Amino acid sequence: MAKLNQYETVKYSRIYSLGAARGDLTVTNDDIAGPIDSSDEWIRRRTGIVTRKRASESLSLMDMAVAASNEAIKKALDIKEGGSSKQAIKDKLGAPASTKTEAGLEVWTYDL
Repeated sequence: MAKLNQYETVKYSRIYSLGAARGDLTVTNDDIAGPIDSSDEWIRRRTGIVTRKRASESLSLMDMAVAASNEAIKKALDIKEGGSSKQAIKDKLGAPASTKTEAGLEVWTYDL
């Protein structure tokens, strides 16, 4: 039987902030009501949804991941563009994946 390798968890890990990104196109209920033989009113009444977002062909998943990461980092560290040092970020957000921000900072982040 194969042995399962277990790793020690990171002690005292915390979530300092969250970041989010959505697509750049707005899709209304009217946009989807026709093809599914429905109406804006029917969708609103049953779901409460008025609009939703989706990504255009020019917006990649990586673009949205970078935007969400930058938002979370700025919230967590309360920094301005180009703000804190790389080591301060690593000390505060030690995690398994490295991301380089548009501000030129290399940080460690989780994608949840």
